[in-house]
Amino acid sequence: TARKQQGLPDQGPIIGIVATLRSWKGHRFLLEAFARLTNPSAHLVIVGHGPQHEALQQQIMQLGIQQRVTMPGNQDNVVPWLQAMDIFALPSYANEGVPQAMLQAMLVGLPIVTTPVGSIAEAIEHEFNGILVEPEQVQPLQMALERLLQSPADARRLGTAAREKAERHYSTEVMLDKMEKVFYLVSTRG
Repeated sequence: TARKQQGLPDQGPIIGIVATLRSWKGHRFLLEAFARLTNPSAHLVIVGHGPQHEALQQQIMQLGIQQRVTMPGNQDNVVPWLQAMDIFALPSYANEGVPQAMLQAMLVGLPIVTTPVGSIAEAIEHEFNGILVEPEQVQPLQMALERLLQSPADARRLGTAAREKAERHYSTEVMLDKMEKVFYLVSTRG
């Protein structure tokens, strides 16, 4: 249903990223890894906009994958886009805390391929609830994506673990409880 609502192909796996199109988010590495995948029915969705838009469009043309990539730009509500995906990828190589889109992907129950940059490894534990790969490296990224495409059981296991961790640590209720505790501590210390 989510794929149909977003105008995405209803056949084949969908890999996606939700991130501002900035160099350090690693879109160019994701495009190169995607172009090398052995599954010709795979589709890539890049949600977001930013200064790298034109460069990424050119790379898509150079790789000859324009029929297999959708770039819908910024979206007010990314949840339907996440629900249309089978795998979430975020190959950042700098300037990360714990990305909001990654937390949202976890709550949707997506298997995640990302890098141990910034505080990402606080949320994603390698082989427990996602796959961590070296930043700025196409081959490990491609291999991780291939593995999840070829092993639906692994993808489901990682996605389920991601959702469970997100519900325990990053849900709105949990975050509000933590904020209330901080406010209470500050207010009682005068």
